[in-house]
Amino acid sequence: MKRLSAIKYIMLGTDIIIFLASAYIAGMFVKISMQTVVLTAVLFVFPGLYVLYLKDYYKIRAFSLQDLYLIPEGVILASVIPAAIILLPGFSGGTLKFFLLNIIIITFFLLTCRSGLHLYRKHLEPAQNVVIIGLNRSAEEISRQIAARPELNFNITGKVPDFKEVDRDNKINILINATGEEIDLKNIPEDAEVHRIEEIYEKITYKVPVEYITEDWFRKNFTNIKNPVYKILKRIFDIAAALVILLVTFPVLLIISFSVKFYDSGPVLYVQNRVGKKGGTFRFYKLRTMIENADKEGMINKTEKEDERILPVCKIARKARFDEIPQMINILKGDMSIVGPRAEFEDFVREYEKEITFYNYRHMIIPGWTGWAQINQGHCTTVEDVTEKLRYDLYYIKHRNIFWDFSILLRAVFMALSGRHG
Repeated sequence: MKRLSAIKYIMLGTDIIIFLASAYIAGMFVKISMQTVVLTAVLFVFPGLYVLYLKDYYKIRAFSLQDLYLIPEGVILASVIPAAIILLPGFSGGTLKFFLLNIIIITFFLLTCRSGLHLYRKHLEPAQNVVIIGLNRSAEEISRQIAARPELNFNITGKVPDFKEVDRDNKINILINATGEEIDLKNIPEDAEVHRIEEIYEKITYKVPVEYITEDWFRKNFTNIKNPVYKILKRIFDIAAALVILLVTFPVLLIISFSVKFYDSGPVLYVQNRVGKKGGTFRFYKLRTMIENADKEGMINKTEKEDERILPVCKIARKARFDEIPQMINILKGDMSIVGPRAEFEDFVREYEKEITFYNYRHMIIPGWTGWAQINQGHCTTVEDVTEKLRYDLYYIKHRNIFWDFSILLRAVFMALSGRHG
């Protein structure tokens, strides 16, 4: 795993050089003041790195044809702030030409470096030899997760029942302990990294393996729940984000509300009871986008039947998640946060708590309007789907911070506007 961490830092360092050097290269071809060159170079660094981070370019991933438009798209997004500062105050043809050339050079170098790294790791970099300790279901699962990610460049050379069976004479880079027992340091080959299965699982999937953790895991890893500084920052972030979202979407909400009222003259808001922090319930607000009494016969799963209940005037609004905007009221009241596990129906929660181990731990924090699980898993129709969503929720609760909250919000907004948010 040390090699993977090093690769991430190499990518980060290379990208910083690209953002800084591209402006100077563009300035060699277009007559422009050195002050503008320096300012452009500096202004591109943080937005550029942040957009690449949002698009997962600092995760270990394979290079694909999608990157041929995702990277240019990211560079264009990153150029919005620099463009506002560089172009608007003193617009000229020369400045515009320099700015556009800078974008082209950045895109070219990012594509070249990312594809070059991919080719090097695929064809030239030696694979890391991995031995899994344990012959059980958890060992099979981590093997499957590794096999599904060839970009990791891991080569599983063997599985043994315990540490005593490890062949110290073979070249082993990584040992994965899937036994659930303590690590036997006496039988570890020299220079080999040793990781517990839950640690490796988290690092390669960005989820928590609920099947392979214990109550003790929560006591060790949920220490940030009571962090007072984070609580204050998160509350400020929640209020500010909720007010901005309400302000920006207010005209659209008015149009949708009038459309719903005109269509069947029923109530505009739909109020439900949902489960919040520590299992308590609260009144949850949504724009009504379905016919009245759509759930009169009981709550149903997300199937084709749901499409028949959606009001024709609300299909686009629902796809873009505008029906969720009234939850900003819940956020301002403190019942919800911008980012967190999704608030679910009480009946569903009680059923899931019986069937899914550790499901109740997602209620240790207040629910969110969006979240790590929502942007990765979306809506769930089966217990297996809900379990997968729980893995993402627990990962978020363990690693959450204000910078990540802001990143999740931005991803959610982009996904909602493109109709892909779950």
